[in-house]
Amino acid sequence: MGKLNIEKKEFDGNMFYFKDFGSEIHGRTSFRIWISSKLIQKDEEGREYIELPCKGQIIKTEKGTLVLKPGTNYIFDIYVACGYRGESYIEIIEPSDAKSFEYLIYHSPKGNLGVSTGMLVEANSDKIKISWKKTGRLYGEPAEGYSVYYADGSVENISDVALKDLQQID
Repeated sequence: MGKLNIEKKEFDGNMFYFKDFGSEIHGRTSFRIWISSKLIQKDEEGREYIELPCKGQIIKTEKGTLVLKPGTNYIFDIYVACGYRGESYIEIIEPSDAKSFEYLIYHSPKGNLGVSTGMLVEANSDKIKISWKKTGRLYGEPAEGYSVYYADGSVENISDVALKDLQQID
């Protein structure tokens, strides 16, 4: 399971929690998501965080603001690191009706050293199947593969093989 540190703002006596995703050109974020206080947890030292995957729902308001609140779906944070001076790509295979919000991580101010891809995904299933690819200098790491993310935080990976090839093994 992944703990994400969150930030908070106090306004008019109320506390509002949020998390910025991504670090694009010159550090600009890809998007900000506001988080319901019902999903916030505290560690032993009193720091507040949210743990993903979690049960929730992402709502986009009329003005385009993203809000994460409690719900019956699962929220996953998926990330694929690129190779040196390369890029990474993610495609959701299953479930096909999953909502995704993509963010990018530039490894230099303009992304010349690589651009990694991540996604915040909302699905009505307790697992997500993805295919991924990455380019650049990989230093022996696989260039493509498949992963299954489970609601308990575990991840299964298989790389450098086509899914069609595996299905022909029977």
